[in-house]
Amino acid sequence: MNILHINDKVEISGGVEVNINNIIKYLEIEKISNYWIGIYNNGNYFLKFNFDNKVIFTQTLAKTIDFINKIIIKEKIDIIHIHSISDPGIVSEIVKLAPVVKSMRDPRMFCPGQGKFWRKSELVCNIPFGIHCLFHAYSQGCMNRHPKRVVNSMRNTAAEIVFSKNNYKAIIVMSKYMFDESLKVGIPENKLILNPHLTEIVEESLINILDLSRSKRIVFIGRLSKTKGVHYFIKVGLEVLKTHKAVIFDIIGDGHDRALFEKMIPDNLKNNFHFAGWKSPKDISEILQRGYMMIFPSIYPEAFGISGIEAMMHGKPVVGFDVGGVSTWLKNDETGYLVKVKDIKSMTEKVKILLDDSDLYLKMSKEARRTAIKEFSPEIHIKKLLEIYNKALEV
Repeated sequence: MNILHINDKVEISGGVEVNINNIIKYLEIEKISNYWIGIYNNGNYFLKFNFDNKVIFTQTLAKTIDFINKIIIKEKIDIIHIHSISDPGIVSEIVKLAPVVKSMRDPRMFCPGQGKFWRKSELVCNIPFGIHCLFHAYSQGCMNRHPKRVVNSMRNTAAEIVFSKNNYKAIIVMSKYMFDESLKVGIPENKLILNPHLTEIVEESLINILDLSRSKRIVFIGRLSKTKGVHYFIKVGLEVLKTHKAVIFDIIGDGHDRALFEKMIPDNLKNNFHFAGWKSPKDISEILQRGYMMIFPSIYPEAFGISGIEAMMHGKPVVGFDVGGVSTWLKNDETGYLVKVKDIKSMTEKVKILLDDSDLYLKMSKEARRTAIKEFSPEIHIKKLLEIYNKALEV
């Protein structure tokens, strides 16, 4: 079987590209050939391949599709797997070339703002896509407010909903939240398949049995933005430090709000918060090995939350806000704690429980790793993905 992966980029710049890279790696272990193209549009179309730095300037949509079709014929492509591409012109032409499977990696198929989140009030939008989105674009800042972009975003989402009914062989969602929200806008249930993200297996020898008497490190991994709840992470940290003065808070990632978050920390506590910037997967694994637990403070509805299962694979319990797809992997009172979104008091209490109760901590640590291996290992994900591909070929 030969698979052509299409995304809006091939550079590893976020969780989507890391995940595509992992999928390709494990598919190739199963003797599946993979090709990955990034389609870019800055007024003119151009293409990149993941295996070299070669850029193909195709300029027009017609030439882009023609070039892709030649690749499909030359490499005998069986399935096209679309990831983060939502350009209706591209997608409507690509489905004519081969059977297409779509991964829904964010809410853009049912939300023109692509986040189901009202930025001004910091609230999750629970209203299905509709005319109200025009009003909330300006009252809540939930999408780019340039009139042309608002219209294009509305048009793209409406087109995706209609298009999905007849053109995709399957639509892969990573969480129950994404599944349910898709149903609300009329995407057919028989097109939707739940296949949660995978995370790399960490060898047992690398799972540290912590000396619980040492200073404990609590980890955040993600983009430094308010939607990711970094300000809540810091607020919880400041509360924890009132009674647990030796705790260290590792903040892994970067973003446009970093300076704002750094200013939240009093001078006398700056040594307790480490802003480490972006790190390689190897570095992140080492950080999780020495960490004690993860706080997952996103306040917008994450489609999934890959860093959470990475922490669990390292045997680290997670305390997170119960929003979006988080409950797909974080099981309350088992692998950590789910807390009502923005409830700083409850989150602080749960963190302190895990800091103070070593028996409970070790129990949750073991369950977190067991769950990660059982439900989110590459073997589980790839087996399901191959079933999806084979079914798409039968239709």
